[in-house]
Amino acid sequence: MTKDNKICFLVDTTIYPLSAIYTTAYIFLDKAYVYLDKSGAGHISVELRGKKVLSLEEKASLSGEFHNELLNSTLRENISKENTKIREYIVGQALYST
Repeated sequence: MTKDNKICFLVDTTIYPLSAIYTTAYIFLDKAYVYLDKSGAGHISVELRGKKVLSLEEKASLSGEFHNELLNSTLRENISKENTKIREYIVGQALYST
């Protein structure tokens, strides 16, 4: 939904973890004012308000960029979880050798 100088949409928390949503919102703070709200079970309502007047194309672009960054944040989080044991081993070896 687009209205005035803002765009609103829902993000499914069963697909995207809450931490990835927060990370993405933080990344977007320089581009727009970001408002998050719980919207029923399993959804977060995201409202992006432009810091300047946005055209329809800019609103669509901002929404697309948010969703792309949301995927990026989720992937980074998943990779981090998968590599936890390897990182701990490397750090442990580095500390042990010194």
